[in-house]
Amino acid sequence: MTATERYREGGEQADLDLVLSAFAEDAVLISPLTDRVRFTGKAEIAEIVQVALGRIEGMRFHTDVGDERTRTLVYTGRINGVAIEESALARLDDDGLIREMTLFVRPLPALVELMGAFGPDLARAHGRTSAAKALGVLIKPLIGMVRGGDRFGLRLVMPRRR
Repeated sequence: MTATERYREGGEQADLDLVLSAFAEDAVLISPLTDRVRFTGKAEIAEIVQVALGRIEGMRFHTDVGDERTRTLVYTGRINGVAIEESALARLDDDGLIREMTLFVRPLPALVELMGAFGPDLARAHGRTSAAKALGVLIKPLIGMVRGGDRFGLRLVMPRRR
C-alpha cells in the first residue's frame, strides 16, 4: 500500500496510526489557515491529525492523482455540520513517504469552522485551557459573519432568477 493510500484509508477510518505511517519522520504539514504555522515531525503532525479525525465527519476521498514524487489528494466531509472539501499537495521522499504536505480548504464557511474548532482543541491539548476559551470567544464573530454572508450576502451578488 502506498503512502497516499494509507493516508486516505486512515483518514476515512479515523485511524491515526495508519495516517501517520504515510509520513516521513521529519515531515512537515503546512496549515491551510496561515503560512506562519507548520507542524514538523510526526509528533506535531499527530496532534493536528488527531484533532482533524475527531472533528471532521464523513471524510471520503474522491481524488488521488500525480506521480511518484508529487500527489494531490482531495476529500469531502463535514465540520460542525458544514460541508468541507480539503485538498492536500503531498511531496514524497525517495522512500515514497510524505515529506511535505500543504493543505487547502474550501468553502470559506468550512475554513472558518475548521479554525474555530482546531485552535481551541490544540490549545486544550497543550494544557492551555484559558487560551482555548479565549480562542473560542474570538472566533465567534467571524463564524457569525461568514455564516450570514454565505446565507444572505450571496443573494446580493448573484444574478436574479426569474
